Amino acid sequence: MTILQVLKKIKHLDRKINTIKDRISRWCSHSEDEPSPYEIPKLQQSLSSLVDEISKLRHVLHATNAITMVQMEGEASPKTLDEYIILKTFVLPQKIEALKLMHRSERGYSAPASVKNVIEYDPSERDKQIDKYEYQLEKIDTFLDTMNITLAVME
Repeated sequence: MTILQVLKKIKHLDRKINTIKDRISRWCSHSEDEPSPYEIPKLQQSLSSLVDEISKLRHVLHATNAITMVQMEGEASPKTLDEYIILKTFVLPQKIEALKLMHRSERGYSAPASVKNVIEYDPSERDKQIDKYEYQLEKIDTFLDTMNITLAVME
């Protein structure tokens, strides 16, 4: 089974879990006039089984991501899929956000005209760095999409 197939299966199981949770919530307590169409203990058992299955699938995905070494085109050395995922979801977005904090602040209307703004950074260099990080994000995203489609999970 490929990574993509596992992700789809997890999504499908998540939908089933939400449906069962809704049924349990709705029918765990009801009036005697309208009998429950479901047996709550069976629903709870189904929910428990589905959660266990998702847990196993997530473990398999995590193990695959932590063990599988891949090398993206243009990279000097191979990295694990997990390293690329962390780069995509945490490292690069944090770096971009930190660079975007550097922006020009305008003088207030009450400030004297003789006061000048001092810029402690080069705006064009900041923009180049942001573009570089965003390009890396796109490249990693495309690479991971390809890996999700082609790589089989470790079972």
